[in-house]
Amino acid sequence: MEKVILLVEHTGDQIRCLMNPERLEIRRSAGVVPRHSRSGLIGQSDLSDDPVLYTGGGRTEIVLELLFDLSLHYQPLGTPPLDDVRQLTRPLWGLVENRHESGRGRPPLVRLLWGTGCNIPGIISAAAERLEQFTPDGRPRRSWLRLRFLRVNDVEPESVPATGPPQDMEALSRRLMGFTP
Repeated sequence: MEKVILLVEHTGDQIRCLMNPERLEIRRSAGVVPRHSRSGLIGQSDLSDDPVLYTGGGRTEIVLELLFDLSLHYQPLGTPPLDDVRQLTRPLWGLVENRHESGRGRPPLVRLLWGTGCNIPGIISAAAERLEQFTPDGRPRRSWLRLRFLRVNDVEPESVPATGPPQDMEALSRRLMGFTP
């Protein structure tokens, strides 16, 4: 079973998720906006829909629901056992922050890697975490983490092979839904 990995571009850090997502939600919106003038929305009373401007591009968003569970976590020999699942999810929360070592004031660029068919550059735009299975002293042992990933256009770095998996979201969607090999 291939696991989801988030590769942080500027550091090379790999954040591995313990389990594959049970589901993956992919959304695509076209590059259109309502047509406005200085006085407000442009329209006519005889139109059934407001006019739009075609801006090009668009937006692709992937929502991942990931499970982190200390009872499933492999602990290397000689390392102390983890006692709080947030020790595993904290690096993912850092990806939502608008600051990092480069000081550019934006979330770091990451690559969503999953098996052989998913290698997508983007940013984590939002995170939400549900904590469960608390110890008697209040430390959570299980986390359901929901990440909102926005695809961005970026040149592939030298460390990622140019012959790698498809970047095309339609092809990825078909592959993930079992329509293509």
